[in-house]
Amino acid sequence: MNSATNTDRAPKDLSHTLTEVLGRHAGLHKRLHKEPVAFVHAGDGMYADNDAYYLQTGISALNAIYASLNAADIQPDQVSAVMDYACGYGRVTRWLQATFAKSSLYAGDLDPKAVAAVSSLMGAQTVQLTKDLSLPLPGKFDLIWVGSLITHLKEEAVQHLLQFLGQSLTQTGVLVATAHGEYVADRIRRREKSYNLAESDMQPLLAAYENTGFAFAPYPGEDDYGISINTPAKLTQMACKAGLELVRFEKKGWVKHQDCFAFIKART
Repeated sequence: MNSATNTDRAPKDLSHTLTEVLGRHAGLHKRLHKEPVAFVHAGDGMYADNDAYYLQTGISALNAIYASLNAADIQPDQVSAVMDYACGYGRVTRWLQATFAKSSLYAGDLDPKAVAAVSSLMGAQTVQLTKDLSLPLPGKFDLIWVGSLITHLKEEAVQHLLQFLGQSLTQTGVLVATAHGEYVADRIRRREKSYNLAESDMQPLLAAYENTGFAFAPYPGEDDYGISINTPAKLTQMACKAGLELVRFEKKGWVKHQDCFAFIKART
């Protein structure tokens, strides 16, 4: 008999660790309208048998989102429509669902297995995303979270994405996105971490980053998916071109790793 695949196995139950983590974040209870879903789908590649870190990743995203709403002068109870864009298997979705329980929440991803998992485990409204952004999102959103997608795309794809998401915001909506910045560049520079890049791609990546403020190198065997790094000034400039305005930036703002940006529609 063949052994079960990852996606065939039962979800991992993090209930015990979730209780411990919530106990260490006293102020978090004021934000949550219900307890986050404690189960992790067996196919979730972001879960690496470290329950506490997996959950902390979602809490860190939530902290960044709250700080971004505050910077945009938006109260959480004013948020009625939320999108977790490129949601994966829901490591942040579960926290958005628990926090914005009274809002309409959508989670979307290119991976149909991830979309199905989020729908099944969390009962969330889901949307299948398209790589070419040819299909509009299901409405306008007061909050769009994009965690670790810009980190993998070429410059032209990021520009297209910013334009697309900017058009998907309500007039007072906030786009919160993460990107690789100087911290990641320095780790590659020192060869502390390869980020799954070939050695031959690392120096050209760093040279492009230092010369232009944005650089991309594909994963081995890939063409348009890999690792990107950018300066805050460059990404802000790209957002401005897409009709967006920066209201908040935090270096290493997501789990002390990725830079965090908050954008709103440009004010005229």
